[in-house]
Amino acid sequence: HSGETDEVIKLIPYLRHIQAKTIAITGRADSTLARSANIHLDVSIERETCPNNLAPTTSTTATLVMGDALAVALMNRRDFMPVDFARFHPGGSLGRKLLTLAREVMHEVPCLSDEASFDQIVNKISQGERGIVCIVSPSDELLGVVTDGDLRRALEKSTSGERPKARDIMGRLPITVSGETNLHDCEILMRERKLTSLVVVESGKPLGVIKSFDA
Repeated sequence: HSGETDEVIKLIPYLRHIQAKTIAITGRADSTLARSANIHLDVSIERETCPNNLAPTTSTTATLVMGDALAVALMNRRDFMPVDFARFHPGGSLGRKLLTLAREVMHEVPCLSDEASFDQIVNKISQGERGIVCIVSPSDELLGVVTDGDLRRALEKSTSGERPKARDIMGRLPITVSGETNLHDCEILMRERKLTSLVVVESGKPLGVIKSFDA
């Protein structure tokens, strides 16, 4: 904040040598660092919040705010998008979600025909431990899905005691994603549609399933 920190001042000759443009954020416009910079951003304060007016408190907050404002302004100027953030910060949560594809983390999903019985569906869902089963055509194209929630609702509606088949309770035209969809987009889609899972498809055929905890 003083603009006179020795470690920073020592960098000035090197920065000049490589002809780097510099922006200094200090609380003193007449400091060595401020005078050597191409642009000086003044974050001077009346006093520190510290009772003794010694410990950097107000000054650090002012510097942080100025730094954030500068960063956001540059992001807008450069049209910096989430995918750019992921590229420079791949180890973070957002970076992982943007760089990880659905096909890389999808789970195997059980499949049945639309003629499958209620008991067959229950067994498949229990075996798969994903709470979902895909209903497919003879050519393995996705026709719909049955979730454990669909099973409960079917039981509640059943009055005759006759167990429905897959075609009677499946959700038709389920929301799907391709294997190339990143986890960030999967997460947004599930949140907006209030879903707990997404079927991953290729050429209309189910490849696997993504659960909300995967994203």
